[in-house]
Amino acid sequence: MAILLLLSAAGAPGVTSTGLGLALWWPREVVLVDADPHPCHAVEAGYLGGRVSVGGGLAELARAHRQGGDLTAALWAELIELPRPDDSRDGALRDAGHEGSSQTVHYLPGFSHPAQPALFQTVWPALAGSLVELGQAGIDVIVDLGRISSAGAVRAAGPPAELVSLAAALGVVSRTGLRSLAGLSLHREQIDGLARQTTASVGLVLVGSGRPYSAGEIQGEFGLPVLAEVTDDARAASVLSDGAGLVSGSIPRGWGRGRYVSSLRHAAGALHKRMVRQAGIAEQHVGLTGQPWLDQAGEREAAEATGRGSASGSPSRREAEAEAEETP
Repeated sequence: MAILLLLSAAGAPGVTSTGLGLALWWPREVVLVDADPHPCHAVEAGYLGGRVSVGGGLAELARAHRQGGDLTAALWAELIELPRPDDSRDGALRDAGHEGSSQTVHYLPGFSHPAQPALFQTVWPALAGSLVELGQAGIDVIVDLGRISSAGAVRAAGPPAELVSLAAALGVVSRTGLRSLAGLSLHREQIDGLARQTTASVGLVLVGSGRPYSAGEIQGEFGLPVLAEVTDDARAASVLSDGAGLVSGSIPRGWGRGRYVSSLRHAAGALHKRMVRQAGIAEQHVGLTGQPWLDQAGEREAAEATGRGSASGSPSRREAEAEAEETP
């Protein structure tokens, strides 16, 4: 199993849009979980535009947990399949696979009331077990955790320890301007605290590298590897964040072949490769041999999906810098 946790230090660097984009172009079947402690139904109201019926999401899972029900069965019942943007015809959403990925993308809606995140803390251990069962079925998980700044203010609302300990990668999404980097610096202690709780690859997912600071400059300053980079293109990103053009069919021509989507596709492949490699390291560390989400077949699958050779071995700083330079 591969779990990717995404969060931000401060501001609005685009965690939700980035997580959604990564899920849509993930090389394996994947579940996107909205675990933002500040509920806003961003995917439902933005990307889906209120056109897709969703269930109770995490709130319904909490109810099932209180009643002693089968949480894994309840989880499957709450998942919806996300359609993908299509810039080739009117309608602008399609259910089948698209260029670069033919895998199913599931979505688990988040909280429906601001008080629910604190109450959900007792549910996370059981839900983590259900996510492990997804992994045994060959399904990866991407979790949108929102802002670490809000989590730091109230310890009980912080990133769930159960998810942090299970994660293969933890990506802090940040833009590359001074304001975003200042927020990253202010919350560095919290990021380091999360890193101590996990064997995951902990690093940065940069949006808009070179505007103005490069990935190499930021990596050198903060001592954190750059796990992936996403092109900063507000117009292209609005298709995911606000559903722009999905109803009218006016998605910009060539959107799916543009730099923004290409960067998401590349980032998804690079992250998945790193996560499978990291899972292999964790396997050696804790002796979890034989687990289906940590085997060599998974490593070969990641290498084939990314077209970048073997996914085994521990990444060095030089490799991390090389990957940062290769990312569009």
